[in-house]
Amino acid sequence: MSRKLLGTLLALATLAGAPAAHAAQPGVNIAGAPSAHDLDVARDLGARTVRTFLYWNDLEPTQGSINASGWAAIAGAAAARGMKMTFVVLGTPPWANGGQPITVPPSDPATMASFVERFAKTAGVKGNVAGYEIWNEQDEEQFWTQDAAGRPATYAALVNAVGPAIKRGDPAATVILGPTTGNNYGFLQRLYDAGISKSAFDAIGVHTDTACLDRGPYSFYRDNGRLAQYTFLGYREMRATALANGDDKPIWMTELGWTTTGDLVCGRGLWAGQKPAGVDQAEQAAFLKQAFNCMAEDPYVQVAQWFTMRDNPSAPIAELQHYGLLTSGGAPKPAFAAFQQIAGAPGHDILDEACGDFAGPTVRIHAPTAGQRFAGALTIRASAIDPSGVGRITFRVDDRPEEIRNFTTGLADGAPVELQWQGAKTLPDGPHKITVEAVDPQGNIGRSVVEVVKAPAGSIASTIRTQVKLGRKLRCKGRTCTLTGRAGVL
Repeated sequence: MSRKLLGTLLALATLAGAPAAHAAQPGVNIAGAPSAHDLDVARDLGARTVRTFLYWNDLEPTQGSINASGWAAIAGAAAARGMKMTFVVLGTPPWANGGQPITVPPSDPATMASFVERFAKTAGVKGNVAGYEIWNEQDEEQFWTQDAAGRPATYAALVNAVGPAIKRGDPAATVILGPTTGNNYGFLQRLYDAGISKSAFDAIGVHTDTACLDRGPYSFYRDNGRLAQYTFLGYREMRATALANGDDKPIWMTELGWTTTGDLVCGRGLWAGQKPAGVDQAEQAAFLKQAFNCMAEDPYVQVAQWFTMRDNPSAPIAELQHYGLLTSGGAPKPAFAAFQQIAGAPGHDILDEACGDFAGPTVRIHAPTAGQRFAGALTIRASAIDPSGVGRITFRVDDRPEEIRNFTTGLADGAPVELQWQGAKTLPDGPHKITVEAVDPQGNIGRSVVEVVKAPAGSIASTIRTQVKLGRKLRCKGRTCTLTGRAGVL
């Protein structure tokens, strides 16, 4: 069924009284305090939300005294343009962490809770904020300075204090669990293990604009069978982790994006010096469309905020300078028009195509055949076909964890691999199941199964037809004669 036909059916269901799906609302990130011109551009883009950092250390340099008037004016200006702010609250003032850097969390979470509650109550702020994120990428050292082992418990305690305080200040605002670097579902699980209160937050934040990302949303790989942290679609593993812990929270993707560095070599992270730092401008626009196409399949992704609206030439490395929909001089890239299209489209999706390849290879077992009886060694022969290629073919018996054999080299698409399996001789008499698995480069698995029967030794009559060709020479010695020739299998 095509996506367009599916959309028509969903629309008819809505008219009949079924609830409508909630597609991800498009928003943008703006570096620093947005100007009136910035807000005008964001409005013209069709953004519903504007995300920016709110530094606690700047707003409350001395305990008990905060000045939120500037941000109140910005929140009000955004609201006048039909948008709401998303504030990322981070940055500990020295008085709250013993004079340490702002990336060190507060010694007492109640100090941050007090600040956020008072800020959220401020006239002009209250009612004009879509959501508050509690910190930013707290799973990594860059924004949260603490030993990795203690980080989950400390951050969970902060959320448990700050989340309810935000609600006391502005009950209508969404409390967002601080976004992880990539889709760090391992860190999310550790938060649940550390006792984070599910009632302390309303949504789960993720970031998919990871370092030197040069692959599109449809491209993914797996890590121990799960969509990997640094793939775009890994947000589905964040959702799966939450559900596994009894937590049916929506996701806010508060940063997604691709940098337009073209062939510039990656300068940071695991792939530094080994791959491009980003994509070209046409790819950036194409990937933006594909990202919203994917999220349209997952209505639990409620908000998606592009990083970032304008290129930032002051960023420390070239990769970080070119994520914008606009150049630093204000010229629109192709992604600018793509964003406008998406913002104006019903469901915020303008593509009618599949999001990624999740189909495993098609597997065919040539031998043995269904119901085949055997007593000795067993011939297993199989092939697999997949549009993206086949990376591995595995033979198994009776769902045992150990493999009969793995084939990983020379796997031409559709070409059979074969094994004369001597281990079949040791199987007990009776029915057995031969399974052939094939895996494609994305880690998708295809299977085929055939049932066979191990028969007692000597119980199977020979089914080999032979042909004997006799020679012309007959030699006799006494009563014994020899006629030469040869036997062959038909």
